[in-house]
Amino acid sequence: MATSASNQSDNISDDNDVFTTPILEHTIKFYILLTLQVPSLACVFFILYHFKWRRLHSQIYGILIIENGLIITIELPITLFFLYRGDVHTETICPIWISLNYSLFYLSIALMAWTSFERYLFIYYENVITKHYLLLHYFPIACLILYGPLFYLSLVYLYKCQSYYDIHAFVCGGTCYQYELALGLFDWIGNIITPIFITFFINIIIVIRHFLQKHRMREAIVSINRHQQWRRSAKMTVQLLATSMLYIIGWVPYTTIGLIQIFENTEQLASLLSTVFVFIPYMQTLFLPIICLLFMPDIRHKFYSTLVELYAVKIFRRGNRIQIIENQSMMTARPPLASKQPN
Repeated sequence: MATSASNQSDNISDDNDVFTTPILEHTIKFYILLTLQVPSLACVFFILYHFKWRRLHSQIYGILIIENGLIITIELPITLFFLYRGDVHTETICPIWISLNYSLFYLSIALMAWTSFERYLFIYYENVITKHYLLLHYFPIACLILYGPLFYLSLVYLYKCQSYYDIHAFVCGGTCYQYELALGLFDWIGNIITPIFITFFINIIIVIRHFLQKHRMREAIVSINRHQQWRRSAKMTVQLLATSMLYIIGWVPYTTIGLIQIFENTEQLASLLSTVFVFIPYMQTLFLPIICLLFMPDIRHKFYSTLVELYAVKIFRRGNRIQIIENQSMMTARPPLASKQPN
């Protein structure tokens, strides 16, 4: 009996080591994400307040910022609560957390993939996309926005399988459909890996075409019009690379480890995925508004001018305070007027 009890206690401790991370690790992640949440959210509000929605080629970035803002304001607080407490308190929150996490992060990477493809069209086939903007711009975005939430809500709430949630695990350990090979592979490869691959592949194509075009321009006489068009496409390419690299860095390691785990499920991979790589996409989400603010010329100039105005107001107020203090000191230091003596 004593041996059995000790074995059971060993198994329980092993399970706890596998499925729960140390308190210190949770605390570090909590404060890192919380510290980045405030400036990231401020950048989201600033960009959306000054965003010019009439520009067709930049509308997708506004939608991308809104989507990442939803992650920061709706999904991230649940993750922060989990990291702070070590659990989500009740299983009732688990399907809500899973639906939000899967839907919003899918939308983020899917919209980034479409942003890359759309930016390619605007750089090299601008006449085509401006002529068929309803079909090539608004319709794909609407399909992505509808598909993601409907797909994951139906799998979490309507799919007939029994989910066993673990309130001490990230996103409660996931839902039951992920343990079915066909459905799990379709979700992971179709909804996660494919958008990341499209983003990576299109960015490589754009970079190669950009340098080939630059090489041809050096060997030929180029008109001023053509040169200005090339400079505009170069700015659009740099803007795209700055944002897409965040997704590639944040998602490629996570998707690679997750794909390996599907075919070779080990405790080491599960622990690595659930404690390290699963939180890297949050860094991409939190840094995206900051990168967009720096690489959108109009928004960046407005931000710099706002900082200059705030600094000028601060200097002006400080100068007024100093002037008031000097006037008060002069008034107190001035000797009183001598009163006239009667004759």
